[in-house]
Amino acid sequence: MIPWSEFIRSHGVWNSWGQEFLNFNYPPLYLYLLTVATWLPLPRLFAIKLVYVAFDYVLAWQVGGVVQACGVTTKRWPAMLATLCLPTVVMNSALWGQCDAMYASGLAACVYYLLRGRPVGAMVAFGLAFSLKPQAVFLTPLLLVLVWQRRFSPLLLYVIPAVYVALAVPSWLAGRSMLDLLLLYAHQHITPFPALTLGATNLYQWLPGAPFEPFFQIGLVLAGLSALVLVVAVCRRYRTSLTHDRLLQLAMTSLVLMPFVLPAMHERYFFAADALAVAYAFRFSNGRWVLLLIQFASAFTYLPYLFNWEPVPRPWLAVVMAVALGLLLRDLLWANSELATNLKASPADAVATTNSSTP
Repeated sequence: MIPWSEFIRSHGVWNSWGQEFLNFNYPPLYLYLLTVATWLPLPRLFAIKLVYVAFDYVLAWQVGGVVQACGVTTKRWPAMLATLCLPTVVMNSALWGQCDAMYASGLAACVYYLLRGRPVGAMVAFGLAFSLKPQAVFLTPLLLVLVWQRRFSPLLLYVIPAVYVALAVPSWLAGRSMLDLLLLYAHQHITPFPALTLGATNLYQWLPGAPFEPFFQIGLVLAGLSALVLVVAVCRRYRTSLTHDRLLQLAMTSLVLMPFVLPAMHERYFFAADALAVAYAFRFSNGRWVLLLIQFASAFTYLPYLFNWEPVPRPWLAVVMAVALGLLLRDLLWANSELATNLKASPADAVATTNSSTP
């Protein structure tokens, strides 16, 4: 990242925005944020990390908003503090210098606006998240369920690519091909690291030595089928609109399920689930176990990369993540009633929950 920043400084902002340089394959919005870091009057490493850490606070604010929107109004600030203190949040931005808090804050904002009944804001937030990293698609099952249940018009899904295109316009005006910008994610390759798992605690930890090409293709099909089955199962289980509780449960399940079944995932790709699990823990009585399991599995996967230390083998961490996913699926699809999942609902939410549970 420092060579990218040096290139921007030496070649000028406008010239840098209009060309591909030094194997830079991030979308334009990230380029603009890196430009901000480039011109901060700080040592380069500190300046870049400062921008990343700033999004930790944006993420914490949005997670606190999700908790408040779910009816736990007195726990917003504790939830924010808990998010900032998560081991993976501290390690990801401040220590490792990764930008996962950027797209994760967009996804948390998307969930918040959906809970508030503001689908346009939710689509803009999702578009911003997608304009930072393609991992935003992990939340897609939630959006498909809400469209199926007619919570908002499917035409609003066009807001997502519209946000991406709008953010690409400055780079296009600076001279870069719009086609290249639109196909940027399609041109990103797994190589030179072709592996079924790039550190993620998912099911491919249990397939050591499996050939990459056939299992990679099978994994993509499996991920598509898993998303489809989840959408259909939720729509059959809840034929009316999802309550706030169920919406949060589906968001959490999507953010864990997709990187768990997709191949070629990095250890950091559970980051959005790491953060939103704080809201889950403050909302549901068993949510603390989900939070602890996910955080345990994620944080211990960071250690081999950062410290060359692996106290728990990754296949066992994948088992821990699988248990967390099982708890989420159980709560989402097999709970007896809405009210049984949480007794801390606000009066208004309790009424809505009761109505949705009535045959």
